[in-house]
Amino acid sequence: MPKILQVDGFKFYFWPREGGEPPHIHVKKGNGNAKFWLIPEIKEKYSYGFTVR
Repeated sequence: MPKILQVDGFKFYFWPREGGEPPHIHVKKGNGNAKFWLIPEIKEKYSYGFTVR
């Protein structure tokens, strides 16, 4: 899993071969985990373990 960036404990990474899914990025911090589609616009696919803040 190539890590792209780490900021304030948030790790941004991607998997280079995830089948036929559109381009997206994963975000992780502690127990939190999220996935965001990047095309055609940035959109949250899922988010677990993060607070609204």
